Amino acid sequence: MLSLWFQQVTNGPMMAARQEAIEILSVAIRRIPRRKAASPQLIAETLFAIYMATTLEWLIREDEPGSWLLNNMRARLKLGLEGMA
Repeated sequence: MLSLWFQQVTNGPMMAARQEAIEILSVAIRRIPRRKAASPQLIAETLFAIYMATTLEWLIREDEPGSWLLNNMRARLKLGLEGMA
């Protein structure tokens, strides 16, 4: 079921865009002082996952305004970054 649902996302241009975003994030993360517990690649993948999941959640919450997305994206990415710093 999940395979069918994500088929559009796991093929073609979306995967290339994901990889590019993770590479850009990884390079930026290497420049930030942080604990060495997690690799820049893992941190970038996790932040990207938070971003995508929050966006998906907003899309299925039809009644929520755009401010929901902005507020929750900021809060969740901040929490993710604090946990990895």
